[in-house]
Amino acid sequence: MRGDEAKKVCPGINLVQVPVARGKADLNVYRSAGSEVVAILASKGKCERASIDEVYLDLTDAAKEMLIQAPPEWREQIFVEAAKSNILGLASDDSDKEKSVRAWLC
Repeated sequence: MRGDEAKKVCPGINLVQVPVARGKADLNVYRSAGSEVVAILASKGKCERASIDEVYLDLTDAAKEMLIQAPPEWREQIFVEAAKSNILGLASDDSDKEKSVRAWLC
């Protein structure tokens, strides 16, 4: 919804505008903040910036480490919950799905 439309629907709304430089939106503040966010995310996994406000974050290694360090009772619950869902690459008609999930997670 554009600002003028929003004002019609909600006259008391306070709209904030992006700073303008050379007649265009100045996104330097957003780029800088985005770089800070990417730096933080990259400390937890492989991070690839997709746009000014989007990243791809691979948490595979972090998840594996968490699974290894998890107390045994948590791991058991993770296995049980994971067996309830479909995992790409594992046969969904497997007679011993929980065993397959355990093998896949470990």
